[in-house]
Amino acid sequence: MMQVSVLSGGREVLYLYLRRNRVISACFVFTLSPDQLRKAVRELSGVAGGLASWVIPALEWTQADVASVKDPQQARPDLLEIIPSLLEDCRELPVAEIWQRRRRALQRQWAERLREHPEDITEVSASWMLPEGFTLKPQGRRAKPSTPRKTVRQERRARKA
Repeated sequence: MMQVSVLSGGREVLYLYLRRNRVISACFVFTLSPDQLRKAVRELSGVAGGLASWVIPALEWTQADVASVKDPQQARPDLLEIIPSLLEDCRELPVAEIWQRRRRALQRQWAERLREHPEDITEVSASWMLPEGFTLKPQGRRAKPSTPRKTVRQERRARKA
């Protein structure tokens, strides 16, 4: 997989991930301040030629990754606080078809996993990762303790390796 950096004012603001010369994913740089992220979203939302269709995917992926950070030294609650409003502001932007497919696949995976292991709900780091209207059915009996499984982040890292 190849990574391309998008710069704004000489600073990296967005990473595009390519496979076979096609963008397959994107995320914003985690070290941006909330104001820098707002500015980057505003600027990229107006770019023609398909780049604007990666703003929402980049915000969603950034939200999921930042929310899953366990180390308090690396946590970014300031970014997590503003991403929902940025997503709301961008709701009219197009979303890349490949990302829509990846989002649906991830939503199906989570729905299936949570039906078997509802206790894993705490591992869902962003609401977009669940299908719209998804609810956990009440358990008639206590769920069996689950065996330790990899988190979504660990599974992604394993696939990259």
